Amino acid sequence: MKKFLSLILAILLVITAISAFSVSAENDYDELFGLPEIKEGYHRYYLLVPDDWFWDESVTAGIYWDKGTDAPKSWPGYKAHKADTDDIYYFDVPADVEQIIWNNFYEGADISSAITRYNKRTDYLPTKDVEHQVSYNRMIAVVNKSNFDDTNLSYDYPACKWYCYYGGGEYGTNTTPTDKDTYRYYFYLPEGWSAKVYIYWYNGTNAQSDYPGYEAYKTHINGLYYYDVPKDVEQICWNNIKAGSIDFACYPETYNNHNKVYVLDFDKRSEYSSIYYGDWYYYYGNGEYGLAKDKTEGFYTCRSFGGKNPAPKLPTNRYYFYMPNDWENELTKEAKIYWWEGTNSCTTWPGYKAKETDIDGLYCYDVPKDVTSIIWNNHINGGYNPDNDIYKLAKKSTNIGTEYYEKGESELYPEGLASFDEMVYVINYDKTDYNSFETSLVGEWYYYYGGGEYGTTPEKGNVVYTERYFGTAPTALGDANHDGKVNIKDATAIQKHLANLIALTETDKTAADFNGDGEITIKDATAIQKYLAKI
Repeated sequence: MKKFLSLILAILLVITAISAFSVSAENDYDELFGLPEIKEGYHRYYLLVPDDWFWDESVTAGIYWDKGTDAPKSWPGYKAHKADTDDIYYFDVPADVEQIIWNNFYEGADISSAITRYNKRTDYLPTKDVEHQVSYNRMIAVVNKSNFDDTNLSYDYPACKWYCYYGGGEYGTNTTPTDKDTYRYYFYLPEGWSAKVYIYWYNGTNAQSDYPGYEAYKTHINGLYYYDVPKDVEQICWNNIKAGSIDFACYPETYNNHNKVYVLDFDKRSEYSSIYYGDWYYYYGNGEYGLAKDKTEGFYTCRSFGGKNPAPKLPTNRYYFYMPNDWENELTKEAKIYWWEGTNSCTTWPGYKAKETDIDGLYCYDVPKDVTSIIWNNHINGGYNPDNDIYKLAKKSTNIGTEYYEKGESELYPEGLASFDEMVYVINYDKTDYNSFETSLVGEWYYYYGGGEYGTTPEKGNVVYTERYFGTAPTALGDANHDGKVNIKDATAIQKHLANLIALTETDKTAADFNGDGEITIKDATAIQKYLAKI
């Protein structure tokens, strides 16, 4: 019986020991930035290793101290561990160590030559204030080659500066992001901009009165910068100083874009060559960003895009617009689109330049899906004085809302907002909306079939329109006599026009070109007859 109890007791002791080891191992290796947990009684110090410290595979980062617990027995000390990104190393140092020397662990050099050429010194500064005793824990040392140690060691002994380490190779002068009254915003500096990046804002806490604003911090990723902006700041402007001039992005709104990265799209440059537009993207770290909140297979690393570069695509609806002929004048022949709420809302009137299609007067733009109201205009800021000539030349649509149609609410727009994808907006001169400032022109949404044609049914039917704007009703393709119907009378009208018995108006001529070859011939009358006969 005693032997049996002894055996049970031994088994329990083994189980307890295994459990204790498991708990200890689990606690020791909890992940922080993907690294083991810091052991009690130790501080973790990071180092960003300069490029010129390495010249072959035998060189790595080392750490040395001569006073305190577990001081190395010889130079160059302990080999540091590779951290969570390239060129960053770490080592857990006993808490009673007050001075450390990072080095490049060049074992072939003696201490004097190593100090002179390759090492830097970082002092752990103890304080009587207990609250700040561990302030250097989880911080990173960065070499500053423009400054040198002020001790009697050597003038060639490069100094360093401590920064708060945030993980992923990023560091800064603030405490960890969760402790701040700020949001962190990232910016990918385009190739061709100068190496310094600034951030400017004119509203909210610490707003600046002059450009370029605050100098942004560089991450370890080539071309990637960041800045911690007070939470009440609503708009920011990334910029740089280049040859006495300033290149800058438009003022992207910060609303709902916390911890995202702003990437310029050179296909969205303003009419002013120094102003650039871009989009906010979710930032995943390590220079990667994408459309989804959580990183998926689709992510991007390009510093700017447009042209030949791959462009990340935001979820959008494509809206078309038939700009009326009389919106074009000596100042403009282009359409613009403006919206004030939702993703990438415009900060200045008249908004984004719309894209030309291959149809005369037809424009389109890809609008983020959460945008529910837009305004088309003719690229002129007319101001508010009706007596000014420029005011008379400026044209715009009324606020075109799509938010009023819930899914299943309308037969014409069965999918709600999604139904407006690939639709075209056409101005109706019989409907004019007046407000206190200026005249806004009203129109209607139509289904767009391509080739400049549109209609009231999702699929192309018997009645197709091609008008750039209309009055009482748009003229259907084939409606040569303009009676609102396509029938045999239209074929007859074309024949009479060709025989010089009647004269078609310009609008009627557009409708009479039924086969779309750019001419009015007997072939159009024949094509209408075949269409009616369903041949």
